[in-house]
Amino acid sequence: MLNDSGPEFEPEGTVRLMGEVASLPVPSSWADAASMLKTLQGTRYPGLDNGQWQDLAKNRYRDVKGRPAQSYDKAIATSYSLGWGSLHRQSLWPQFAAMARVPMLLLRAELSDMLGDLAVARMRDLHPGMDVTTVPGEGHPALLRDRASIGAVSRFLERNEWPNGRSDMALKAVA
Repeated sequence: MLNDSGPEFEPEGTVRLMGEVASLPVPSSWADAASMLKTLQGTRYPGLDNGQWQDLAKNRYRDVKGRPAQSYDKAIATSYSLGWGSLHRQSLWPQFAAMARVPMLLLRAELSDMLGDLAVARMRDLHPGMDVTTVPGEGHPALLRDRASIGAVSRFLERNEWPNGRSDMALKAVA
């Protein structure tokens, strides 16, 4: 299952994401964290209410003694080479093509700036059996809390029973 991900990302979205990762401040309170995320990412998640922004803040930061703390390695931002205003696009197309016989689900965020139409079309060409579900009203990454996402994951797991026969446990974890 791919959550708004593919063998390559759009340069504009990658630059935006790397900028956020490199410069996202650590807020002093959970209320500030939710407010800051809403300001920075409101166009990517226009349907979230205040409680959902609080939940998102709890997912994006670690809790250290009741306060938000950084939850990712800022060195991630240097994993892409940025220079002279251009982005070196890393491509995983050969690896993706090698998985053409593996059952795959792509959850594509409707408002994504990371996974473009051309990439999705090429993914479908290379993997004709891939299921694609568009998650309405969300950007990258899809939050996987809506009916479309949960339904797509459930159907995918039902059709592609896990080898140990425990897809029922995975469905409960997603729901």
